[in-house]
Amino acid sequence: VILQGNGDKAFCAGADFDSLTEGGDIVGSFARMEEASSKAVAAVAEIEVPIVAAIRGACFGGGVQMALLADIRIAADAARFCIPAVALGIVYPLEAVSKITQLCGPGAAKRLLIGAERVDAAEAKAIGLIEEVVPADELDQRVAGFAAQICEQSRAAARAYKAIVDGFAAGEKAGSLAPLQDAAHAEGDIIARLEEVARTRAAKG
Repeated sequence: VILQGNGDKAFCAGADFDSLTEGGDIVGSFARMEEASSKAVAAVAEIEVPIVAAIRGACFGGGVQMALLADIRIAADAARFCIPAVALGIVYPLEAVSKITQLCGPGAAKRLLIGAERVDAAEAKAIGLIEEVVPADELDQRVAGFAAQICEQSRAAARAYKAIVDGFAAGEKAGSLAPLQDAAHAEGDIIARLEEVARTRAAKG
């Protein structure tokens, strides 16, 4: 799955906080916004296949939360990142805080969350928030190529790796993740792929 914004202006600029003050029902508007955000996050989190995020433009607030759900984050060199929730007294969703701390370490996580510091793509890569930076005009080609490379692999093994790596990152032990390996081997196409390798080698002489 390729996760990206609609157009070149932004991956996701986050919540429209201006709309919360319209109509006078700020509490109700905030609750509805939180509910919609939670549903969107849950929908992406349930995707079992690898997700590659193509990030261009602004990736702010809830946009960072969505990007964190991807397995690989590739950004255009002009992308920028910021989590301004603290300015409004909002504590960012705890699962997202955990992921940022895991990826970037406590110090960088506090820079982003407490300082609401805006960082460019190069800095985001340096602190571990994203995996790769490419020129803006090469982003689509790079993401499509990487996604195609994933699609050439065993689907069962790719899904298993996604779950296993996430499990280890969350502190799970190998024993609890072994069933995922076993299930991938049972479901997968190991024999067929090995036979194809043998046929290719034989054809090459």
